[in-house]
Parts: sequence; structure tokens; C-alpha cells
Amino acid sequence: MADGVPLTNNEVDRTRTRAGALVVMASNFAIAAASAFAIVKVGDKDFAQMAAILTAAFTAVGTMTTAYLGIRAASNTAQSAVAGVGEQVAKAFQQQQQQQSTAPQPTVTGITPNTGSAAGNEQVTITGSGFSPAAVVKFGPNTALSRFEDDTRITAMTPPGSGAVDITVDTPGGTSTTSAATTFTYH
Repeated sequence: MADGVPLTNNEVDRTRTRAGALVVMASNFAIAAASAFAIVKVGDKDFAQMAAILTAAFTAVGTMTTAYLGIRAASNTAQSAVAGVGEQVAKAFQQQQQQQSTAPQPTVTGITPNTGSAAGNEQVTITGSGFSPAAVVKFGPNTALSRFEDDTRITAMTPPGSGAVDITVDTPGGTSTTSAATTFTYH
């Protein structure tokens, strides 16, 4: 209400749009700064998983802000642009789902070395096929820090453990099967 005159719906929509845009820009800046910090400070440690987490955070912040403030397009042109973006997002999501469903199941064919200290923190090279940047390596039930090298090789740091455990690789294509070649023994 300015000077005792109530705001029109159009003025309210513009105010909401400006406030929403400001919050989205501020949150995007914060996420971009966190990403830059992570890249500089973390270097090559599991960047693929970090990028996925930051992308999910960006999407969540943008969606929550838009929903909370009830932003509505101020004109038909803006509504058309938003609808176009929505269609593009839906197509991108559908393509991602199709890629995940057609991704090959990973296979582990070798582990070098296949023994290590119970304290962990030793580098192991895992060879096979069907690996992806989204791969998660597990030593038994424990998740290992890992780095995707290419679709046939992953480098992992052993988590602490004991006895003989199976190493598995999880990707969008599924989980690798276990065999004698996938056994790691802690000593």
C-alpha cells in the first residue's frame, strides 16, 4: 500500500517477481561460490559426486524459492518463456531417465592390489567395464572415496575394514556382480 492506495494484482506480481529473482540470484551465487571453493580446495577428490550434490542443491533452492514466493509471470511473454523452459527441463529429465535405463551394468574384472591394511586409506585400482562418473565403490558395506578414471578404470581409497570383502561398483546401469576377482582382503 503506497500512500494509502492498495496495490494492484499486477504490482504485487511484479514485486513478487523481483523478490523471487533476487533470492534465486543470491542463492545461485552462493552455490556457485561453494562450487568454486570445492573445486579449488578439494581438487580431484570425487568431483563427480560433489557436482551432482551441488546441482541438486541448485535445483532445490530455485524450486523452493519459486514456490514459496508464488512468483507469477508479469506478462504473457514471460509466461511463454517459462513454459518453454519447463518443456526443456522436462525433455532433459526424460533424456536423463532414458540414458540411465540404457546404461550398461558395470562389471569388475580386477582389483590391484587385492589386499591391504585394516586401517584403510590405501589406493586400489579397479578395472572392468561400464563405469561412469557417477560410480560409487563399496568395500563390503562401506563406501570408499573413489575417482572415475574412464569407463574401464576407477581409483579408490580403501575404507577401514577386516577380513575378506567384496568390492562392488554402483552406477546408473546397476551394481556389479561379485566373484573371486572382486574380493579384497584386509590384513
